[in-house]
Amino acid sequence: MGVIPADIRAVIFDMDGVIVDSEHLHYETDSRIFEHFCIKVQEKERHQFVGMSVQKFYETICSQYAPHLSPEYMIEFDRKYRAWFFRHAEIRANDHITELLNHLKKRKIKTALASGSSRELIEIILRRLGLLDAFDVVLSSEWVPRPKPWPDVFLRAAELLDTPPDQCMVIEDSALGIQAARAAGMFSIGYSGKNAHHQDLSGADRTIESFLSLFRE
Repeated sequence: MGVIPADIRAVIFDMDGVIVDSEHLHYETDSRIFEHFCIKVQEKERHQFVGMSVQKFYETICSQYAPHLSPEYMIEFDRKYRAWFFRHAEIRANDHITELLNHLKKRKIKTALASGSSRELIEIILRRLGLLDAFDVVLSSEWVPRPKPWPDVFLRAAELLDTPPDQCMVIEDSALGIQAARAAGMFSIGYSGKNAHHQDLSGADRTIESFLSLFRE
């Protein structure tokens, strides 16, 4: 049932926007940090940052909008502030994600989470959602040489899952994530849920609006 190809042995999930409805919270956090440091970013330019690693995000911000600030300082400031914000914000899992994880477990399909967020933030979010032990493998892009759109984090996840890349499926909600999945040689699902942020998911093998479509017809 559903659209998971028969030869798939592992599913790798992005976190923000896929597992958790958090894009609006990241947007709010970014806005507060921009205001605090008097960083002016046009609204129409902010979509480019979705799915970007923290390192790449601040390299871009500091080079294009705030040359007086260093990426290293901003990364550390962001890490502490974002962790505090997410510890206190109201967060929830996306609809049907728990059902999907249970469905995959019953089918003996391995699961991994591969996120551009920091290790600390991943743990905070998964713990608050009660999903800390829901995945066979949990990875941050901090643990690999290059972030998305390079395939490193997905290839490392496949290695840890002991599954060939062509038997892995990636679920992503950003253009950068889909590029990374394709570069890894993995089947890709573009998730555009109800809180989608107008990302170009046309490069995905398939797109869905609800996780129900992955295990129900």
